[in-house]
Amino acid sequence: MKLFTATLIHETNSFSPIPTNLDSYRETFLYRPSTGEGVELADSLVADINIRTMAARRGHEAYQGLIAGAQPSMPTNDAAWTCLLEEILSDIRNHLPLDGVLLFLHGAQIANSVDDCEGELLCAVRALTGPDTVIGVSFDLHGNVSRQMIEHADFLLSCLEYPHTDFESRTELLLQLMERKHAGDISPLTSFRRVPMFGSYPTTREPMRGFVDRLMETQQRQDVLAISLIHGFAWSDVPDAGASVLVTCDGDARLADRLADELATEFFALREDLVSPPLTADDAIDKALLFESGPIVIADTTDNPGGGAPGDSTYLLERVFERGVENVGVAMLYDPVAVKIATSAGEGAQLPLRIGGKLSRLSGRPLDVLATVRKVRDDAMQLRDTSRRSLGDAVAIEVNGVEIVLCSEREQTFTAECFVEMGIDPYSKRLLIVKSHQHFHEDFSRFAQEIIYATPPGVVVRNFSELPYQRITRPVWPLDTPPFTAFSTEWK
Repeated sequence: MKLFTATLIHETNSFSPIPTNLDSYRETFLYRPSTGEGVELADSLVADINIRTMAARRGHEAYQGLIAGAQPSMPTNDAAWTCLLEEILSDIRNHLPLDGVLLFLHGAQIANSVDDCEGELLCAVRALTGPDTVIGVSFDLHGNVSRQMIEHADFLLSCLEYPHTDFESRTELLLQLMERKHAGDISPLTSFRRVPMFGSYPTTREPMRGFVDRLMETQQRQDVLAISLIHGFAWSDVPDAGASVLVTCDGDARLADRLADELATEFFALREDLVSPPLTADDAIDKALLFESGPIVIADTTDNPGGGAPGDSTYLLERVFERGVENVGVAMLYDPVAVKIATSAGEGAQLPLRIGGKLSRLSGRPLDVLATVRKVRDDAMQLRDTSRRSLGDAVAIEVNGVEIVLCSEREQTFTAECFVEMGIDPYSKRLLIVKSHQHFHEDFSRFAQEIIYATPPGVVVRNFSELPYQRITRPVWPLDTPPFTAFSTEWK
């Protein structure tokens, strides 16, 4: 196949205080074939996979288009969105005719004037390539699936795991399906069910673990090509926000329809069991202190930069200080101003420092501390799967037995490496506080005695009734009262 691939990733939080422009993509990753900007990314691992290398390994003539991704934040401004969209389309025009287009997208991207960036992109790609080109999309299970996405793609495959450990295998499956469609070996039909529920569902614990395992077994059945269970992204205030199920079968519409009904019904029936009870900052600390040894990990879930939060919330840290808890590590507090001041003071310096609580009304109050600067670095990294991510300029400070990583690039905590890189031993701590919801789990679960999910106030709030929604589709659980007996149906 003559194949074109591009990557565009942004998980849009309509309630985030962080603006999104073209520089936001440069700060994370941006490769523009038209200008050569970021050319080193063209052959690097992006979003845990290298699609062009994967395709070339399977014997395809593969062309790399735009690679762009920004940290979750508010909708992309229109100028940046138009630039990114036109670059992908221009790259495609330069390589027509094409047998296939494989796009790696997030699924929950919004621009100021566009509710459904993925749908608009796919519509434009289909208009360029025509009906015979096979279009496949690999996307995040936190996407919000739209009618346009279904109409203009031959295949939509989300990852199935949270944390997302299966992007490579899912994209490999997508490529295989595209090959079979191009060869005329299969006639894919996709059944879609919208599941009216909001939430976040880690697949590392029951009952979600068992449900996903059964889904993967079902996917092995004859004539079933692929199943995607989409959790949705509830912090996108758009009509398509929410969970859904996609079932693609080979020429068997009845089978796809029946399986989609069954899976959507079971997913919705599990909703109460999938939700963990909320834990305030004090609740989480109380629970952690019941353990005689550590490390005990507390996830600061509502201040997760990976969901669009600023990463500078102080609710948990303030209570740690006020309660006199020691032997604690915290990663990472986003505070470029404090990083600059501490860096100027230098390692070993002791100075008054105001940290956190700057970017949102839900960030808590800034904390005035007497800090000792333990480490200063401009090259610290953390590992995310197979790629390494920069912390930017960063410092480690100590305040009354609490060691804190302050960073100047906003990013959630993925691995304990971000502690180690800053001279902090996470394995000896009684308590570790991480700014993340679930992607930290794969690494930290290897050595943590216990993992606790805290829900203090924050931008990625778990009580959805607190969010000022204006445009979502109602009814939706838990904002509205169940039961719901009808799931919307769309066919491709």
